[in-house]
Amino acid sequence: MGRRGDYLYKRSGTESWWLRLQYPSEAVRSAAQSLLGRTVSKKIERSLRTTDRRKAEVIAGPEILEHKRLLLAVRSMLDPFGQRGLSREDQAAVEAAMWTPLRSKISIPTEPLYPAGTTVRNDDGSMIIATATDLIHLDVAGNQTKTEPNLKIDTKVAFTVEQVKTPQAEFWRAKTVRGPDIDTEIVENWITQRQPSQTHINSVRSMLRLFKELFPQKTFASADREDARAMVAHMEAEGNVSATIKTKLGTLVTAVNLEMDQKKPRVKFNPFAGVAVKKAEDTTKRMALSEADVKAIEAKRDQFTDEQWLMWKWCVNTGARPAEIYALQEEFRETLDHHPVTGEPSDIRFVWIDRSKNAASTRRVPVPSAVLPLIPREIKGPMFTETLGELCRLINVVMVGAGVTSPDPITTRQRKPFYSTRHRCKDRLTNAGCPENVVKAVMGHSKGVHEGYGDGQPLWRLKPWIEYLNYEVKRPPSVTEALSVK
Repeated sequence: MGRRGDYLYKRSGTESWWLRLQYPSEAVRSAAQSLLGRTVSKKIERSLRTTDRRKAEVIAGPEILEHKRLLLAVRSMLDPFGQRGLSREDQAAVEAAMWTPLRSKISIPTEPLYPAGTTVRNDDGSMIIATATDLIHLDVAGNQTKTEPNLKIDTKVAFTVEQVKTPQAEFWRAKTVRGPDIDTEIVENWITQRQPSQTHINSVRSMLRLFKELFPQKTFASADREDARAMVAHMEAEGNVSATIKTKLGTLVTAVNLEMDQKKPRVKFNPFAGVAVKKAEDTTKRMALSEADVKAIEAKRDQFTDEQWLMWKWCVNTGARPAEIYALQEEFRETLDHHPVTGEPSDIRFVWIDRSKNAASTRRVPVPSAVLPLIPREIKGPMFTETLGELCRLINVVMVGAGVTSPDPITTRQRKPFYSTRHRCKDRLTNAGCPENVVKAVMGHSKGVHEGYGDGQPLWRLKPWIEYLNYEVKRPPSVTEALSVK
């Protein structure tokens, strides 16, 4: 059992923690009644109903804080020179409290320092005029400098001249101890369990920040559809189109849906669902690049920097997303002593694209022959120094300069941006009769459950189709070629 002064202790015969608060004197209890707005007993003891010390500290924390703050305030009133630890706000409230509600309740001497009507002349020429309640200080010119209560106490009390409003009971109550941020937990749980792409991670966290900025007093559980619509309006005001808003807010929708699927959900209504709608006028359908487009762009090699050219060649010959290529920092090799079909040795360089957008996007991609002359003998570290956004922007500039444009008549945005290389690759494989499972393996599209096991399609089967993505290759691989690549 703890010593008598401990706030937390265990009673003999029980494992639960108890809270003990003591108000030792009548003055302290009077102060508590005025400042806290309720009466208190000389001693308060109650069970915290937990055997965990840390949990007990959390449960009792607000009451202990309130108790300590009250005792500090009372000690300050009774001993003004001992005002250690009081904030300026608390000190002002203490002074106001001392001369208003507590004046008649706390045992403080009320004998006047000087009889009413007394004039005290100081050596420097200043004087003090005593009234029944106050001491008025005048300087040598007769100007009033300050006023303080006409009370005789053991130590001189420092009083402020300005009038301070009497504090309400809520001021003295313990500041609420913030519990865990449930909304942040919901978002982070979704990230941990679903493991989305970094783009979606950034989106859901930015949406959480926006929600907290617009509605600091609300939570997901207390929000409604009007709050979500306000978020949409805010994003529209910042220039986001409806398609972008729907994508960004969609991450928050899925995070809250995951929480609602739990056994004991902390949110029972999703305020963000169905609010963001993609408008037809904001939707631009991307078009695939034609082989003539690729030829026209490749003719502008002199307008690309080396990094821009490397990014272009990677994307146009693999169908990979620009962000996937930008993130590459290492390569691997699939070395076979015996090719499954030819029986000869096989050695293929490849890269791992790991969960760039979702689980299906994790895949192995053979390094195209068109890229090999542009990279070192082995990829060890980042291949680009320019930012991804700047790389893509400048590639788009070259494409427009090559005459590869197709503005949408409604949105006026380009339907053939750099990202259209991915659409081209998908169409080129499909139109050439590439097996569907190979198309999915190259593009990183959704797979069946059983296809998620192992490393996926063997590289010797993918390599011929990767090579066919080169616009200079006119004939797709035959069945024999697709099986016999080294």
